[in-house]
Amino acid sequence: DVCSSDLYPITFSPVDTIARGDLVGTYDFIRQGWDPDHLIAVSDEALTGGRTMLVSPLVWAVALHKRDIVGELLAFGAHVAQSGNRVAPCVADATGDTDLADLLRRYPGAMPADACPAWTRETPLRLPD
Repeated sequence: DVCSSDLYPITFSPVDTIARGDLVGTYDFIRQGWDPDHLIAVSDEALTGGRTMLVSPLVWAVALHKRDIVGELLAFGAHVAQSGNRVAPCVADATGDTDLADLLRRYPGAMPADACPAWTRETPLRLPD
């Protein structure tokens, strides 16, 4: 009797697919018209202190170390220059993924390291309200 398991996960939103690193599921949402630049409501004990907050899918994927999802979002319409995405390289720096931060800074509009907000230098990283 299989209702939901690791083989058949229940997916309610792009937040779920990003958190799982589910490339196919994330692509399905994009294919159905979901805009990867729109903010999503997320919650995580470590990253948000259990609070629900709005962040960009790109920032969420970066914070969760989902590099494949980051690439997919960029390939299918996420724009680093978008206001909610500009901080993505700073989040990558804060989580120790300097290679990803360097890659993201190659995109026009990405925030340079010296302009990153103070909250991105806190350990552990905690996304702001």
